[in-house]
Amino acid sequence: MANEFTVEQDLFKQSFLPIFVTTVDERLLEKEILLSFLRTDTNEGRIGVSAIYGKRCATTAIAFATRTSTLVIQFSKQADRRIWRLLMACILNDPRYTKCAFKMDTLALSLFTDKSLRISNAIDLLSLRIAHKRHSLEALFAVMGGEANLHRDSVKNLFFNDTKEMSRSDVAIQAWAACQVAIISDITSIPRIDTFKLTRKASCFRASKIARDGDLLESIKPTFTKNEVRGDFTLKKDNLNLTCERFGTRIRRSGNQVIMIETKDGTTTNNVAGRARRVQGRSAQVSVNGPVNGEIVSVNTIGKGDMTCAEIARQEIILDVLQGQTSLLSQPFFQRIWLPHGPMSWPKQDDKILEPSIYFPGRALNISQGMAVEKILSADDDNQVVVIHGPPGTGKTTVIAAAVTSFHHADHERPVWIAAQSNVAVKNIAEKLCAVDFHNFKLLVSKDFHFDWCPFSFRTTLPRDFK
Repeated sequence: MANEFTVEQDLFKQSFLPIFVTTVDERLLEKEILLSFLRTDTNEGRIGVSAIYGKRCATTAIAFATRTSTLVIQFSKQADRRIWRLLMACILNDPRYTKCAFKMDTLALSLFTDKSLRISNAIDLLSLRIAHKRHSLEALFAVMGGEANLHRDSVKNLFFNDTKEMSRSDVAIQAWAACQVAIISDITSIPRIDTFKLTRKASCFRASKIARDGDLLESIKPTFTKNEVRGDFTLKKDNLNLTCERFGTRIRRSGNQVIMIETKDGTTTNNVAGRARRVQGRSAQVSVNGPVNGEIVSVNTIGKGDMTCAEIARQEIILDVLQGQTSLLSQPFFQRIWLPHGPMSWPKQDDKILEPSIYFPGRALNISQGMAVEKILSADDDNQVVVIHGPPGTGKTTVIAAAVTSFHHADHERPVWIAAQSNVAVKNIAEKLCAVDFHNFKLLVSKDFHFDWCPFSFRTTLPRDFK
């Protein structure tokens, strides 16, 4: 049976009537329950949507909301495709309803990944034209009408609380808030998301897998970091100046994190909370809300850090794919990596570009290294993407260096870009190039790593117009 109750919203400062909530297990869902909910729609077909995600980021419940009512459907472990077809027919694929969510990209791909459900005429509300980063708290405030019209702490606790498991009331209010924003906002210019238009099932699967992998990595990010800092510090008013010892455990600026500082003065210990106000290289200035006396015993960061530039870029690309704003799925490199069995065509090579031969003076390559370098230098379509793997110490970085010197020897004007997952990996490759007496390169690392952390021998200044 369906369970019914009411909840009060505490997100908007404006007063609203209590929200009528109906919760039902998907095995008990009937068409009349869906139709009864849809009859409460007086918003020109704008339906708010949200979801609960459980272990491994799988969708465990979905909520639909109108201005006055919310329907929460709890998914069961056993698939019921009759119910899924009913959901698609009545709401998900009904063109009369515009489905709106704050993170529709995540929701749409999760429905496909977990339930093979597709959605059409869907809107990502965070795509409204705003100046802030899309997944930041400030962006959410802007989309919801501005911080002056909101209860800041309530919004943050509902949408940015990584330690609390979401309840049915929570997801109901999230969906209701999405509906309210859709009603008051001009959403006509936002590109629609339609996973039915991802015509190849493999394309939708790969897009959903990339997104899910990102969600899983985000879910396992630590909520506690022990910051290694020097024992000496300075305190001016309420600003504590610290020096970080390791790049991996450095203090970072984040609106979602709190810095906890434990001090000891004689036999008295004290814990003080603060937030990072300014971080420059190893130096971090923390605004504290209490006295700091004696010596510092420990400094710990509580809460998840902000998304990295790479994580933001991945989400933006996935969103562009869903909104039909990119040709990524047709790019040959993407197809070669993610859709290797599908048809693909590589751009025709310039006949004037000669295939380089191996040039690596002063050091001999073993047989496997030589074969790997030949594959990298090859212009054949089958070798446009080459995977080279091996345990530590087998010479993978040497292979990279040999490929670089070979390309450069064949054509001094031909650029070679080397990318790696971390700043440290890029630094290691640069050190290998220096070790083989190749110095004709520029090292591009993150601003934080470049200042104070990167070895002095690699420091350089990027041009002002570099982007």
